Parts: sequence; structure tokens; C-alpha cells
Amino acid sequence: MLKRLRFQSLRFLALPLALLTSGCALLQDKAPVQIDVADYRAYLAEDHPVRQGLRQFAESVETRSGGTLKVRVRTDAIQGPPSKQLEQFQQGHVGMPQLMLFAGTGLTSLHPDIGYLDLPFVLRDAQHADAQLSGPFGQALLAQLKGKGLVGLALWENGFRHVTNSTAPLLALQDLSGMKFRVAPDAVFEDTFKAVGAQTAQLPFSRLRRALEDKSLEAQDNFLAQIWVGGLHEVQPYLSLTHHSYGVLVMAANEAFWNGLSAKQKDAIKLAAWDASHFQRKVSRDHDQQVLELLQSKGVLISTMPPEELSKWKNQTEFMRAKFKNSMNPELLKHVKD
Repeated sequence: MLKRLRFQSLRFLALPLALLTSGCALLQDKAPVQIDVADYRAYLAEDHPVRQGLRQFAESVETRSGGTLKVRVRTDAIQGPPSKQLEQFQQGHVGMPQLMLFAGTGLTSLHPDIGYLDLPFVLRDAQHADAQLSGPFGQALLAQLKGKGLVGLALWENGFRHVTNSTAPLLALQDLSGMKFRVAPDAVFEDTFKAVGAQTAQLPFSRLRRALEDKSLEAQDNFLAQIWVGGLHEVQPYLSLTHHSYGVLVMAANEAFWNGLSAKQKDAIKLAAWDASHFQRKVSRDHDQQVLELLQSKGVLISTMPPEELSKWKNQTEFMRAKFKNSMNPELLKHVKD
């Protein structure tokens, strides 16, 4: 009888232990939250700096979240032009990623101040860009997106823009006068080249190579990575390094998705986004040097527009910067690093 009671007591003690062990197993087996992240362009190569940055971001999120979040880097096309992509992202349409990289110009409809860095000659070099993006100005810029259906997380880069053409090296600003010049579909780019006398035509990147190949357009400006990935060097043998404009990328989260995350998960994503931004910017600049070597090996004639000519261009576009600053949020403007 005593032996039976002792056995029953042990059995009752074992029951809570079994339940506790079972509960732990369930917690461990709980599937992580699956997150998709994408760039607004689907045509980027796997070694493109943005793709490398997104893979780094995905690994960092999983580590920082203790495995509760898992990020899939999408390489398929997000349908529609940038404005349509943004609208679908804000509304969280089926099939849209929860996180996305947008060009800064693609977000100016939400707040015009985000277009500040795209103005000509606002940034001097990579170090100046880092001081703006990683400092108080960068945080203040992201804050402008609050309440717009998305949450700004970090600032990455497309880099500096340079000019290619099919006729001759561009060594003087007057060489641009009268040139049939493709600009990205945004007024800031059109004004930048109209200011120096170019005949501008807005055209999406998907139609650019054809227009340059059939000579309906003579020149264009772009990031070095875009020049390479688009094969523009095959139809534009002259590259002039001008650094006249800088392209910022904004990593953002869909607001409804973001609000459903825990504080710890939000911190993991934010920190990973900023860590990856520093990594991506470094990779982007290293990649630019590699592209320059590749372009040279393909017979592209690379020149640098002289400083005095760039100073003339800066002076001739001063009206753009002055007008923009007059309408800019004074609190944001306070954080600009000269």
C-alpha cells in the first residue's frame, strides 16, 4: 500500500514537469515571423550593392531578433511605376513586401523635404553624405514620413550621378548646351540640366538604352552601378565624372505591419537596417571603383569635369537650392551639415 502511494505521488509530480517541458517545446517550435523585403527595381544583379546590403540586413535581423524574425530578400518585380508601388505598399496589398527600399525622389509625394538630397551640389563627397545620412539630419528626414502609412527605418544610397554621352568628352559646362539629354522623370533632374542649356526629355530607365542606341537622345546622367547594369556603356562611349547629384535610398516598413511587432522586434529591425546601411554604402563605393575599371577595360573614355566648370554649374543651379530651402521645414534645415 505504501509503495502504491509513493508511486502515485511520483506520478503526480511528473505531470507538471511534463507539461512544463511540453510548453517549452511549443515555444521553441513556434515559427518565426516571415518578412519580405524588396528594392523598387527587380533587374539588379545579385552582386549589386543593394542586393548585398539586403542579404546582410536579412542575416542581421534574424540574429538580433533571436530567430523570432526571418527575412526573405525578394528579387521578383513589384508591379507598376514607383508611384503605384508606393500606394500598394502603404495599403499593404496582397503580394507586397512588408519592408521596401525606395528612391528618395519616389517619396517626395509624401513629404517634399525628402527630395532635398537630390538637389544638385547639395553633397560634396562620400564623407559629406555619411555626415548627413547617419547624423541628426538623417533621423529628422525619416521622421517626415510619420503618419504616411509607412515607417522610415534607415538611409542607404544609390550614390552620385555622372554624365555619359555618345559624341565627345565633356570637359566644359558649355558642352551640355543644346545636347539632347535624357533625365529621370522628376522636375529636379530636368531643372538641373535645363539650367545649363540642355534639351531635356524625361524617360524611364526601362526605355533609356534603346533611346541612346538609336541616337534619339545623346546623353544621360546616372549612378555608375546603373550605367553598368543597364549596359549604357555599350552605346555611350564617353563618361564624365561630375558628382553633380546624389541618390538616397530609404528603407521603410509598412505601418500596419510595424504596429503589430513587439518592441524587441522593432529594435532588431531598426538596428539591422542602420548596420546594413553602413555596410551597403561602403560596398556601393567599392563597387563604383570596380565599375570604373570595368568601363575603362571596355573602351569607355573616362574624364573628370574640371572643378571650375563644376563651380559654374553649382552657381547656375543655386536658385533651385534657395527655392527649396525657403519652403523647407526649419527644424529639418537646422540639422543640415555644411
